[in-house]
Amino acid sequence: SHSFESGDKLVHGQQGEVVGPATEGTHQGNGLQVLFPGNKGFINCSLTWLSREQAPPLPGGFRVGEELYFIGGGFVDEQGDKAVFGCRGSVTGPARNGDADVVSMSFS
Repeated sequence: SHSFESGDKLVHGQQGEVVGPATEGTHQGNGLQVLFPGNKGFINCSLTWLSREQAPPLPGGFRVGEELYFIGGGFVDEQGDKAVFGCRGSVTGPARNGDADVVSMSFS
């Protein structure tokens, strides 16, 4: 999942309505404009981000938005985000690196 400065969000597995071809950035010519529920405007999406089929369940049966506690060893990821034992976070979707046994999380 991803939030934009406008307040619009991309949420893993959320269904949206195609409103036209992508017109901006790297998605122009290989993407679509999609309007998702709750958003003020459309989002230019790469075709590789979209599917006609419902998204598969996340590993472990976790759900987007579910709050979990980190019980592993502390770490800092490539974006500089930190997680320490016992901190609370929310599931944002599948792993960014494509690892089928991992979910992405946002920690407060």
